[in-house]
Amino acid sequence: LASRREVPDLNYPHDFSEQSDLLSPEKELIAMLGSVVPDLQSNPPSWPMGHRFALSIRHDVDRPLTREDLDRHLNLEATLGCRSTWYFKSETFDNDLARIILHHGHEVAYHAELLSTGDDGFVDRLRRWLGHSPGMTFHGGMGSEGFRGKRSLKQCADLQVAYAELPIGRATRPVLWFGDNVRPLPVTALPVKWDVFPDQCREHAEWLIDSQGHVIVENHPDRFEESYCRFLQWLTTQHPVCLTIEEAVRHFYPNRS
Repeated sequence: LASRREVPDLNYPHDFSEQSDLLSPEKELIAMLGSVVPDLQSNPPSWPMGHRFALSIRHDVDRPLTREDLDRHLNLEATLGCRSTWYFKSETFDNDLARIILHHGHEVAYHAELLSTGDDGFVDRLRRWLGHSPGMTFHGGMGSEGFRGKRSLKQCADLQVAYAELPIGRATRPVLWFGDNVRPLPVTALPVKWDVFPDQCREHAEWLIDSQGHVIVENHPDRFEESYCRFLQWLTTQHPVCLTIEEAVRHFYPNRS
């Protein structure tokens, strides 16, 4: 049941790896694949209720979130039956808007570029506010001067977040990163980056669907183009199970997220 499609070319236009502890994305990929549980591409995961693939929407709240932008996305997602995860930076977190997101059944989590701004205790504050450890994504992944590969994952593990994201690689579903940690860290697959590379999204999503994987559509709340709405509408016609990213991670690793 392995994917019949070729792995899409997901190269990013910028590579800052010489500024990091990595020698090259290729060497980092080799190192990553050596430190995660095998992805079992030849034995695709079983999603809830027999669905072929899972769909999650990822909102990176890089700039202050307005109620107008929040309502537009929540209304669209309610219409389509989608679930979303909202990743706040410490400086963009809004208690009232975060409560609205939770009230609608979505997820609130942490978005950080640790090596440039630091955590400054925000994970602990968000953990207390939520009542559980938040998930986390990087503000500035591959293609950003903040990208640091495994060292970023090490900082996520040190913060004891529920999950992080794989900085590079071709995983199609959540996997476990061991690194030097006693407790493995669940990491999610690379997102379908509609906000940055919209021309690659259809190909990337089709490969993930064919691989019975996890389609994570990345967007920013202040972007609400018609093409984005059409892309989500198309995805929902492919009969996914719609989950928050936390729910997808917990489906495979119920005792670790």
